[in-house]
Amino acid sequence: MSTMSQAELGEVQEKLEAVQRAARDFLKGEWSARAVRELEDSELGFSAALWKQLRELGWPGMLVPEAQEGQGGSFIEFAGLAEELGRALAASPLLTSAVAAEAVRLAGDADLQQAILPRAATGEVILTLATREPDLTTEPLATKTHAWRTDGGYRLDGFKLFVPYAELADYLVTSARLPDEGDALALFLVDGAAPGVRRTRLKTLDWSPLAEVAYEDVAVGADRLLAQGEAAEKVLREVQLQASLAACAELLGVATTAHEMAVEYAKERVAFGRPIGVFQAVKHRLVDQRVDLEVARTLCQGAAQDLSAQLPEREVSVAMAAFWCLDTLRKVPEGAHQVFGGIGITWDHDIHLFTRRAATLTALLGERAIYREVVAEFLDARE
Repeated sequence: MSTMSQAELGEVQEKLEAVQRAARDFLKGEWSARAVRELEDSELGFSAALWKQLRELGWPGMLVPEAQEGQGGSFIEFAGLAEELGRALAASPLLTSAVAAEAVRLAGDADLQQAILPRAATGEVILTLATREPDLTTEPLATKTHAWRTDGGYRLDGFKLFVPYAELADYLVTSARLPDEGDALALFLVDGAAPGVRRTRLKTLDWSPLAEVAYEDVAVGADRLLAQGEAAEKVLREVQLQASLAACAELLGVATTAHEMAVEYAKERVAFGRPIGVFQAVKHRLVDQRVDLEVARTLCQGAAQDLSAQLPEREVSVAMAAFWCLDTLRKVPEGAHQVFGGIGITWDHDIHLFTRRAATLTALLGERAIYREVVAEFLDARE
């Protein structure tokens, strides 16, 4: 795990707090539950106006190196930003695009990096990860999509499921197998508008613009092969770690706001002449939720530090954070929902927005068993 000195940790914490404070102040002034509700009827699934503002702030380029016109920030700050976006339910392709752009940074050649990353940093182009398939496993290397070698490139065939912002994405970072080369894994940067790319919007529990993507004999140039073999496996696992931790951080933000809403309501709602927060059945639930949130925050920040420092233990750190978030943070909005009683199940109350978003994020994080196995193997190796 992270071995930063006290001084280094203090500096990191100051930067993190500055990012989160700025993001929270901005989102309080520019975003609201009413804006979230408007997404229910939106074909985009996000606010174009908010996305424009986020682009002007430079947030899409937080992870992009300064050499490619980005901010060159750390994943610690990025995870903090993800938490604030979750707190506000601020729907945008920012997190998805930034993580997918990392695949280009890690695997693309210099020409491709220069062609893609500066535009990704400004939000001019949007990228997304297309790795999950209809068998529903979140194991990043499990793919049945195939890329057949042709003169000058490849032909891509297969399906991807639950691809975020697929209909909007200019480029899809796609995993596939190479039958002509021993079924080796490969990563491609696929043009979202290429002939044969079919994107179908899925109905979700919340407003998330998830889609099924079908590749039907899609031509991909050889220059769009990001990596293959062991190099592709390494890059895919790295960006999958980043995507999982970003989802954990966003889920942490969602759960935090839901909990705060429940605490405020418990102070104000009076039953039998007393605020309901004084009754053990309510206050014990809220205290337990707060403990769950603080453990999740510690695990997420620790994993973000390990990812930023590229420590060997980063896979275990992310697995621990994801396992905890899947096991406990899903329950926080649900428990907060119950504190509101009958009013909480009405469509007019905002708590259901947080409950639904938390359910979607936990589903996208995948199976707890995968994360548990990573942690168990790590602990066995230490004995």
